Amino acid sequence: MKPYALIVSMCIVLFGIHYSYGQTKVDSDTTAINTLQQGSWSMQFRITGNFTLNSFDGSNLAFKKHFAPQHAARLGITLHSGSGEREALQREGTQPPYTQKIKANTTSDQFKIDLKPLYVYYPYVHKRVSPFVGIGPYLSYHYDDSERDRDFFRQDTLFYREENNGSRREYNLGIAVVMGVEVFITDYLSVHAEYGSNLYYSMRKEENIRTVDYTHPDVYDLENRTESDDRFYYFSADNVLFGLSIYF
Repeated sequence: MKPYALIVSMCIVLFGIHYSYGQTKVDSDTTAINTLQQGSWSMQFRITGNFTLNSFDGSNLAFKKHFAPQHAARLGITLHSGSGEREALQREGTQPPYTQKIKANTTSDQFKIDLKPLYVYYPYVHKRVSPFVGIGPYLSYHYDDSERDRDFFRQDTLFYREENNGSRREYNLGIAVVMGVEVFITDYLSVHAEYGSNLYYSMRKEENIRTVDYTHPDVYDLENRTESDDRFYYFSADNVLFGLSIYF
């Protein structure tokens, strides 16, 4: 975030704090001056540099539902998916027939999903400044598959073909914890800042197979296979998130 954006953001938060504690005790204890109410929904966005809005607790969707003024459920969803194909031709030599040619074809498929459902608790719901804490599971799944075929030619005659197939699967399961403060600018608009930490168990499996098929009858074909199975425990602290919520 650029310095001037940070200064303006701090001014907004300080104004909210001053406004909240400047109210009379009757107002702050008996009058609802925010939308932390049963049945309310909110969409959440991250505020980044130049005050542009971005994803908050999920790249695709982040929303919150209040089941009671002090109790809410929040869900962040991140999805990534893609596939592609690439063809390439490499020649060695100055002119046809080239000394050697390599034709390569590569395909890839990727998919990733992260889910972070949280239970969020607000201890004070009748003030414009409302601290909150949250806890919930962290779930993640990721796969990445790729295939690469290469044909090696000598004097326009196929000499051998090489195939490389790789796959990776990753599973993450753990606990996410957040703590922050939400400041209501209006009844239906708020800004908030929060810390977050994740403790999770990760399982990753990888397999790579390389085969070489020679056209010459006196040369043996080759096959190499590599497999790995990794398991880790991770603890990570997220960067401080500064966001905007719209209630309805």
